[in-house]
Amino acid sequence: MCYVIITIRSLFWTLLSVSIVLGHLVALMTSQWLLGEERTISSASNLYGTENTTSPQEVVGPVETYTPTLGIFMRCAEIFRAIAVNDGGSKLNEVECTSYINNFMDLPSGFWRAMVIFYAAGFLILIVVGFLSVFSLCFRSLCKKSLFTVCGFIQAIAGLLILLALVLYPAGWGAERVQDLCGPDAAPFQPGTCSIGWSFFVAVGSTVATFLSAVLSVQAEIATSSDDVQDEILKGKYIICLP
Repeated sequence: MCYVIITIRSLFWTLLSVSIVLGHLVALMTSQWLLGEERTISSASNLYGTENTTSPQEVVGPVETYTPTLGIFMRCAEIFRAIAVNDGGSKLNEVECTSYINNFMDLPSGFWRAMVIFYAAGFLILIVVGFLSVFSLCFRSLCKKSLFTVCGFIQAIAGLLILLALVLYPAGWGAERVQDLCGPDAAPFQPGTCSIGWSFFVAVGSTVATFLSAVLSVQAEIATSSDDVQDEILKGKYIICLP
């Protein structure tokens, strides 16, 4: 028989488990891990005049500022595109955020490759826990073990894996690609002229929330197996909502 049991503690644990997955996903898929120094960009420049001129002339458009960024898989940088305008050569400068790697070995350093392995392992575990946390509204046991305590235990393991990944991340700041953005002074645990972006702090916050969720899983188990819940089951209720 399936009983839907919802308590404040179990619902909070479920929502937190799902939010953790989303937090790590946002951190991984954004480029705001390292922020370079602010730079200027000319929005457009005409390379070749169109009125019977043979020598190139440059007309610089409005000057804008932008901050180049570098993430685990993404980066934002200035790009140059040649386009045709009235049969004359023209160049368009703009900032584009895109993936800078084609395969695993394109990652800037061995530390970052190790980081991705540990982060991916922890993230996949958290995805599984996220699904199980939703089903915990109806099913509270897994292989005759409490679903909450099992999920809490593997959440703690995932948190340790991701914590190790976050320690390995700054160890790779001496990579050539990082130095291109942050200057030659960039070295392991020294970001040079760069600053740490919000994506890294989202990853750290999501990791802290992972350990918190592992602790709250015990409270969720206690709440869903309390005497009040058993009393509601004896009354013949199948949907039970308690504080």
